[in-house]
Amino acid sequence: MELLLISANPRQAWTLKTLISMSLPSWTCDCAETLEQGLALLRQGEYSAMILDPEFADISGIDSCRRLLKEQPSTPMLFLVFSHEEEIGREAVALGAVQYLLKE
Repeated sequence: MELLLISANPRQAWTLKTLISMSLPSWTCDCAETLEQGLALLRQGEYSAMILDPEFADISGIDSCRRLLKEQPSTPMLFLVFSHEEEIGREAVALGAVQYLLKE
């Protein structure tokens, strides 16, 4: 199984990738630091799921979610949000993300 992790925060991406590899050793995890890199990877391969940590300076989290789901609507997405942004997480689910996860 292949997972796509899209996060502008390299340190956080490394932590998530490490946790995923420990929890799901049979999965591989590709990482993208920008939305455009994530979209390019989605076009190149088939992913079982994607995780979006939308802390991009140039595009909102909801717009990122919308673009990714438009590109690949059949790939399940987990949307990460800060606890004070829970409403944004609910909006992402309404757009098609399978779930949101609160982070601190």
